[in-house]
Amino acid sequence: MVGPPFGKADIMHSQFTILSKSLFEQDGVRYRIAHNTKTQSFKAVSTELLSGCINRAQYDRLTLREQAFLADAGLRPLTNDERDHEVREVLDNQLKAGLNSQTVSMVIMPTSQCNLGCEYCGQQHSAGNMPNPIEDRVLRRLEHRISRSPGATEFRVSWFGGEPLLGIRSILRLSRRITEIAAEANLTWVSQMPTNGLLLSPKIAHTMYGDANLRFAEVTIDGPENIHDQSRPQKNSKPGTDYQSIVSNLAYICSNINKFKDLRLSVRVNVHEGNVDSIEDLLQDLADRGLNAPAVSLNIVPVYDWGTDTAVGKIDRKEFAEKQLVLLDYARTLHFRFSLFPRSLVGAVCTATDLDKEVIGTRGHVFTCTEQPLAPGLDPERSVGHVLSLDPKKPRPRGDYDDWVEAGINGGVSTCRRCPILPICGGACPKQWFDGNVPCPPWRYNMPERLDRIAPMGGLRATSE
Repeated sequence: MVGPPFGKADIMHSQFTILSKSLFEQDGVRYRIAHNTKTQSFKAVSTELLSGCINRAQYDRLTLREQAFLADAGLRPLTNDERDHEVREVLDNQLKAGLNSQTVSMVIMPTSQCNLGCEYCGQQHSAGNMPNPIEDRVLRRLEHRISRSPGATEFRVSWFGGEPLLGIRSILRLSRRITEIAAEANLTWVSQMPTNGLLLSPKIAHTMYGDANLRFAEVTIDGPENIHDQSRPQKNSKPGTDYQSIVSNLAYICSNINKFKDLRLSVRVNVHEGNVDSIEDLLQDLADRGLNAPAVSLNIVPVYDWGTDTAVGKIDRKEFAEKQLVLLDYARTLHFRFSLFPRSLVGAVCTATDLDKEVIGTRGHVFTCTEQPLAPGLDPERSVGHVLSLDPKKPRPRGDYDDWVEAGINGGVSTCRRCPILPICGGACPKQWFDGNVPCPPWRYNMPERLDRIAPMGGLRATSE
């Protein structure tokens, strides 16, 4: 259990229950916030009731109503078998949810090019966009993928790169056919993409929204102007104007949101030693430019290795978890929107662990993981086939991580099986675990402090121990 210990407790509770770090008070009663990541419950539990969780004798003296309340909070006594069962239930439910999903999805790389040379990037870029014969085979795979999911109601395509917008001609050609295919199958369809934002001009934004059904875009900004332009410079160009162009592009969308009603933006900030002390300045500037608008969410994350030792100035994950809270507190004062508590994971943790999902590279190689296509030494060696030779009627061949639950979680490659955030994380990144890295997200280390931040919303005020 993450959070303050119960002294020498001799009974066990759900491993997915997390307690707030701080105590809170209301009307003379002291509380901690209890959050169960499996049931998604949030409960203010009095310290008096919590004392009943220390040993069985004290628990048995509680009333049935009190015991039921603790059960809802994930604080019912459990045997070892019951704790193992709840872990199996989490993993089984995630897999079943993936099988029963009403959304068909595919990742398509219209180009392997990128116009930036980020100092921490692990990709190896090359010139060229997706050839027409490859596009045709991609569409055939898409048609058959939809036919294997008669209960589906939506198709979602993720444009990936490199910088996807360098392949906008391919995106628009594919989008025209996808629109026809979706209509024939009676599906709605939407697209999303990560982008550096440099090419997301007002004209391109309207085109992508109207002709490619773009409904979500994540744009990376790594600090105020001088920091960003140094960390993410254009290739073969002197840094100096990229930040202003990117922020202006996003500000246009925010100020004309009536023309982009269904489009949501995420501003991703990759934090490393070189920019960690400048993020507050960035947030202030973005807020001044209107990027704290309702359509924008904030995603502050640490830089990490792609398994190629290219990440410059990585920050220790536990150290970053502390800094992230400081930055989020500041972002809240500027009225930015962000997710304080992730929702339960539904389906497979990522594309690499779901046979019905695949990543199609620019030259037609089929991968299972988005970090494989452009990583040096992995493209195309890590592909599971090619669209010109694979049977479009069948799912892709198995990849490195399709047995993630059995080999990665149950097999001990990761430490996820006994982790309190397993229901909302699922292991984060199988590739990272198999590469020998620990990809735990920041909330693995700062969930008790996150709970501290929601207590005042319910009228509770902090108090001392």
